[in-house]
Amino acid sequence: MNEWRPIAILANVQVIEAIGNDKLAVAGISDARIGDCISAQPELKDFLSRFTDAHGIVRKPSVIIAHSSIAKDDLNMDMVAGFRDVISICCILEARQKTLRYGRNAGPIYSNSFSLYPWMLSPHMNRLVAITPAIEAIHRLDKFHGQTSPEIPIHDINAQSSDKGLVSLLLSRWR
Repeated sequence: MNEWRPIAILANVQVIEAIGNDKLAVAGISDARIGDCISAQPELKDFLSRFTDAHGIVRKPSVIIAHSSIAKDDLNMDMVAGFRDVISICCILEARQKTLRYGRNAGPIYSNSFSLYPWMLSPHMNRLVAITPAIEAIHRLDKFHGQTSPEIPIHDINAQSSDKGLVSLLLSRWR
């Protein structure tokens, strides 16, 4: 059994080096844990390969993954959104201070870079589900064309993109 499972997509940041803890992480498609998820669920590779920007350029979304030690009943959107908020805050604060220091944009400086993508693979893996305050829907994976948000640039994220001390402190309190 795979120790990690995909939970949500961040289409507007490209994670180069995972950020998180032993329960939840945001990882890029080159992360070994994402590779394990793809091996267990081949449809995930198809889903992740279907993202482009407004000009049709292929983009590599990032994936929030949860460790199997978190019971499915305990894993909810409040937990996922809280984790995303911690990562977002730490990356935005780091990018803002680097922007001030270097006089140029140095990473994601707006929280919508970390918006959760509304569509995700269903547990049945042959279709997509979207459950948001605005919609509840299902759709076929073979008809899906994922898009990044055109109003914000795609930024690479790695361990240096966030305040490591703040991430560690907030995630220790967040548990």
